[in-house]
Amino acid sequence: MALLRPVTDPTKTCLTRPLTPHTTFDTYRGKISHNDIIGKQARDIVTTPKGVKFRIAFPTLEEYIVFVRRLVTPVYPVDAATIVSLLDIHVVPNDRNAEEQEPVEVLEAGTGHGSLTLYLSRALSPSPRAVLHTMDISPSHSAHAQKVVANFRRGIYLPNVRFNVSDPGTWCREQFSLRKGKPFLTHAILDLPGPDEYLFDVMRCLKPDGVVGVWCPSVSQIMVSVGKVKGSGLFCERVLEFPGGTGVGAGLRAWDVRPALIRAKLKKEVEVVAELTPPVSSPSEVLSEKAPVSEAFVCRPTVGDRLVGGGFFAMFRRKSEDDCNHSTTTAV
Repeated sequence: MALLRPVTDPTKTCLTRPLTPHTTFDTYRGKISHNDIIGKQARDIVTTPKGVKFRIAFPTLEEYIVFVRRLVTPVYPVDAATIVSLLDIHVVPNDRNAEEQEPVEVLEAGTGHGSLTLYLSRALSPSPRAVLHTMDISPSHSAHAQKVVANFRRGIYLPNVRFNVSDPGTWCREQFSLRKGKPFLTHAILDLPGPDEYLFDVMRCLKPDGVVGVWCPSVSQIMVSVGKVKGSGLFCERVLEFPGGTGVGAGLRAWDVRPALIRAKLKKEVEVVAELTPPVSSPSEVLSEKAPVSEAFVCRPTVGDRLVGGGFFAMFRRKSEDDCNHSTTTAV
């Protein structure tokens, strides 16, 4: 594919289809033959029959995702790049010791447009033993995403990717059984409706200290996931808002999202229970043995620096077995 920028009006940039001899591409000011583009260098000029000049360029990954045809809304480049950076994926380049190292395996649930797939695969591409398992429940979306990945720079990031049509719960259970209960994922990202339904299946496949990211359009979905992992083998490490926009002050904002006890209501319940029970050594004894626990959520933005982005992203980390029974509930 090539990016064509009008010499006099670069705002009307367009992306061609995969270049094929003896075919044409329709621009807003006439057709351009693919034969006129094939063999040209970046920044060469091609001209339509109407005399409009276009400058040839190779699309960057950002430009490609923005201009390529889509079936669903993509994870936009600034968000995809930031998510990959937050996951902090590290792979060892191909060297003489590569065969002795375990492969890096990453799961993406919700292939969608394939934009995040491209960014994840680029992070994995230094190693031939790194694998991105990506899945979508829609066969048409999965097939389209495969074309999107294959058509960028002649499929430079395609070899790392394994496309699947499945839901992550079913896939994780099958893989966990095939691998005889051995965790194999270093990272996972859930970008699909109801991600909380799949957290425990993904958790079993994560290696110790592995990370699963949840990408949602609303903070209420993040709250459901945070509440569900309480007391499990996962803990919520951070929640970030991607407000969108590139103006001054736009960018990532940290949120405090966690289960909490309501102090005022809790104190009232302790007093009521204390009146109905024999004397005890302390109110805390009443609370621990008699009082019902009133629990809510802390859900508020925290003060801090902003970066850039659109949606909410939560990072959950796999605990060690010794930490699985620790409670994270606090009082407010």
